[in-house]
Amino acid sequence: MAVSNEVIAESFSLLAKLMDIHGENSFKTKSYSNAAFTIEKLPESLQDLPPEKIFSIKGIGDAIGKKIQDIIQTGELRLLREYIDKTPPGIIELLKIKGLGPKKIATIWKEMEIETMGELLYACQENRLLLYKGFGEKTQTNLLEGIERKRQYAAKHRLGDALTAALMSAGTSLLGDTQFTEMYAMDFPRDAFLMSHMGEGNWAFARDDRPVKLIKRPLGIGGLDDPPTFLFQYRAGAATLATLVALGGEHFRLLVSEGEVLDTGELPGLEMPYGFFRPDSGLRSCADAWKTCCAGTNNPMKCWIIRARPR
Repeated sequence: MAVSNEVIAESFSLLAKLMDIHGENSFKTKSYSNAAFTIEKLPESLQDLPPEKIFSIKGIGDAIGKKIQDIIQTGELRLLREYIDKTPPGIIELLKIKGLGPKKIATIWKEMEIETMGELLYACQENRLLLYKGFGEKTQTNLLEGIERKRQYAAKHRLGDALTAALMSAGTSLLGDTQFTEMYAMDFPRDAFLMSHMGEGNWAFARDDRPVKLIKRPLGIGGLDDPPTFLFQYRAGAATLATLVALGGEHFRLLVSEGEVLDTGELPGLEMPYGFFRPDSGLRSCADAWKTCCAGTNNPMKCWIIRARPR
């Protein structure tokens, strides 16, 4: 199981914050926070190091070293799971608001008896936060602005999800097999986009000469710890890509790019469905036009479908 330093560092960072919220020993929480910082800066992958080398890293030691080994072996930090299980999901969500740290979240939860972002919004609008130590007018204003940014961000993503669902539904009805994917990276030597998105894919597009696999991998986002993931490489051949862009009101723009999925070797380090798409118009031209036509919209690179088509 591949576990990156980033995933390990994020686990210790979240553990430190949750322990702070629960009022645990500050020495322990600081040690986990420092460990997260140290791991982020490491040039080598912890997964590739022997235990004795991990234990010898400054700021790690035996106790944290053993927890790192557990993460590498199981994909999960068990102590973190314990704290997640005893913390309301809404409280964990509050950690995403810029400028709102564990100490203030502890006050919001334990003294104000607030457990969701919506409840915090109402409390700010009613000026109730001003009754508590450490919450002045500036803090309350900043929280209101932070919550509003989160709501706007969520609204944009809901719109993106709705557009993707609409495009996929239309594509399936009109064309048969379709697939959701994303411009994951640009490969200039191949003049192609590397297309891949999370663990999503339609294995009807898989190459016939390479098996479709079901793998287990840590994800660490979206509330998913260890989701089963299909892994396959797209079948080579002519293809059409499309995305739907909301322009406001009842106006939308359908963008289309024709090209081909290339016949390439495998990418053993990529644990997602993938393939290289070369636009007929060329990589640079396609990317520039796509960016121009989608200017100001929510991550249009994730609103794609792909289908094999005859030349």
